[in-house]
Amino acid sequence: LDAGLQAEGGSFGYVRAAGHVGGPIGSATGNIGLSYTDSGMPVEGSNLKSTALDGALSLPEIAGTAINLTGRYSDSTATSFPDSSGGPRLSALRTLDHRDIQEGVLGAHARRGITGWWNMALDYGFYDRFSDAVSPGVAPSAQTPSGIPANGDKAHFTRHEVTWTNRLTPLPGLEAALGVDMQKDIGTDTGFLQFGPARLPTSFALDRTLWAGFAEARYQIAPAFSLSASGRYDDTGGTHHFSPQLRADYALAETGTQIQLLWGQAYKLPSFYALGNPIVGDPT
Repeated sequence: LDAGLQAEGGSFGYVRAAGHVGGPIGSATGNIGLSYTDSGMPVEGSNLKSTALDGALSLPEIAGTAINLTGRYSDSTATSFPDSSGGPRLSALRTLDHRDIQEGVLGAHARRGITGWWNMALDYGFYDRFSDAVSPGVAPSAQTPSGIPANGDKAHFTRHEVTWTNRLTPLPGLEAALGVDMQKDIGTDTGFLQFGPARLPTSFALDRTLWAGFAEARYQIAPAFSLSASGRYDDTGGTHHFSPQLRADYALAETGTQIQLLWGQAYKLPSFYALGNPIVGDPT
């Protein structure tokens, strides 16, 4: 059995306390921890208080398959002056942004050796976030001539992701990986914009599924020199994208210097926040 406690304190009211306990659970091994953090107020109005519970569990091999589980839940409250307001020195409106956030993460990893040169892994990830935010808005200024209206929104976002990966070493000096990735995003954001006495409701919903295939190979030409190439193909339902990458590495062992030459292209969909936030979001 392993257990520990930790406490920290610092300037501006910073406090953190954490504890954990772990050890065998039958033929498995587990660990659980609890922590509390208060950032204090290094900048006037800005504060974050968070409580988090996390755990991990390693199961004994089942039919040659190793399985690990991890999880985390956190509950946070944050305040700050709104972006573009001028902060504590220049903000004309002295009311703060306020955000309550709950987040949950769950992960599962299974790995199995198929042959001496081929092993396979299956990963599942779950992410859940709920936030309730209220802002007084921003008064007109040179930076934002029309100002930003008072606003608020309640957002709930979940993501499921499953990745199947095969890692191969078919020849001396050659390493390869290939697999498939699926991601399911679901989210809703309902809020308001306040224009004087009039309150304008806002709403946004997201439901998208992404499929991707990927492959990577790395060849050690010499002890100091290797070449690698990779590619990823994303299918978003409406669009398709291929992201290639080429890379060369050369190590100077006598000096500990490594020289790397890399070329690549990447693709990323806009986030739920970038699409649905009532102030900066753009659903198009």
